[in-house]
Amino acid sequence: MMKSVCCAAAALALFAISPSETAFAQAKKKAAEPAATGPKKVSSHGKWDVYVQAGKSRLCYAFTKAQRRSPANLKDVDGFIFISTRPAQNVRNEVAVKMGVDLKPDAKPTVTIGSSKFSMVANGTDLFVENAAEERPFVAAMRKGSEVVVRAVSRRGNDITDNYSLAGIGAALDALQKECK
Repeated sequence: MMKSVCCAAAALALFAISPSETAFAQAKKKAAEPAATGPKKVSSHGKWDVYVQAGKSRLCYAFTKAQRRSPANLKDVDGFIFISTRPAQNVRNEVAVKMGVDLKPDAKPTVTIGSSKFSMVANGTDLFVENAAEERPFVAAMRKGSEVVVRAVSRRGNDITDNYSLAGIGAALDALQKECK
């Protein structure tokens, strides 16, 4: 009995250090590491962070998280504003709002920045500027403003309001432009 326990222990030890086990462990560790082409944070400016994803289709974006959300029962679901640049596709300062909840497609979501108001269109959990020609004035208003207020309606019919700080947006947009020429 003791001999079989010793043999079993020796066999387990042999398998524990076998080359295939070591290769498997290394592959598993490598898979857990972030991809080399994944987005990398390059800077922070106030409430805004700037990320770059290198590669053929270089992607750069600035984003921030909503500072306040109502109704309060949505406190576990975050909203974000992204401003993206994709030079290979000739896209600059594309605005997207990620609400994190399914939105009513036929509702009329809006964004207010100071005295400027922008019509948005809902697509799943995201909002986009309804008229692409309005993206440039949208971003210009962000540079001048102090807060963005997003109003949308969930698929269930609940009104949602997100408030975003624009602290640091000018520096974040400058960094975005510099990183993604």
